[in-house]
Order: sequence, then structure tokens, then C-alpha cells
Amino acid sequence: MDCYRQLAEDKMAETLADEVIRSSTDFDGTERAPMRTAEARVTLGVIAAREGDIEQAVHQGEQALSGPRKSLPTLALVSRDLTRILKDRYPGEQATESYLDHVRTVVGTSNLPGASLIEPRDERCVRRLKHGAAGEAPMPRITDM
Repeated sequence: MDCYRQLAEDKMAETLADEVIRSSTDFDGTERAPMRTAEARVTLGVIAAREGDIEQAVHQGEQALSGPRKSLPTLALVSRDLTRILKDRYPGEQATESYLDHVRTVVGTSNLPGASLIEPRDERCVRRLKHGAAGEAPMPRITDM
């Protein structure tokens, strides 16, 4: 899901994010894997931002940040994709500024990986899509399905 998000394979990323949320949520709405669900919500936020829906993008990002358990390094790394697209496409928008403030509050300005929110794209995703992980076949692209 994360690799597809970073490579703008939005259809595949959205499908996987929806499945992560569905499979990580109990019948009563309890999230069994809150950090994985948070990552899926960031993915849905990035997709919404790419489609021009800033309100949905920020809503998904806020839900990701407001989850019950937080792994700050993971949250910082995943959130950078949404912060980057909001800053690039919607600079100066109140919703963007509000979300960025929330990210700074949750993640802080520590030395956590991703805390700068402007780290380069993870090239491991590119390599994995093209060549596969050690001993694995390459990941399918949406055009291959």
C-alpha cells in the first residue's frame, strides 16, 4: 500500500488501504491494528488530495493522527507524504495549515525519522516494484491487472 501510494498508483493504493481498514476493524468498530489503520488513512488522504478533495484529505489525515496508539517514528514517516502534497498543492489553505500544526504537535520537532516532513521518496519502493524483494517476484502494477 505504501509503495503504491508513493508511486501514485492510486487505484491499487486505495484498494489496499480500504482492505487494511476493513480487516483491521472489529465488528464493534474497535481498531485491532491502529497504526496500520493510520497508515491506510494517510494513504486515503493522499489520494483525496491528488483528486482535489482537500477536506477529505485533511479529514483522513486528522483521523490518522488521532488514533489511540501512536508509533511516532512510523507516524512521522507516513505522514510526510500527506504533508508534502498538501503543502505543494494547497499552500496557505486554512485546512492545510491546521493539519500541519496538528502534525507538528503530535510528531514534534524531534530527531525522529521523517520529522522534517520533507524527506525524499523511499527508493526501496521503486526497487521493489521493479525487481521484487529478495527472492520475490516484482509487485504488480495496476496496469498489469
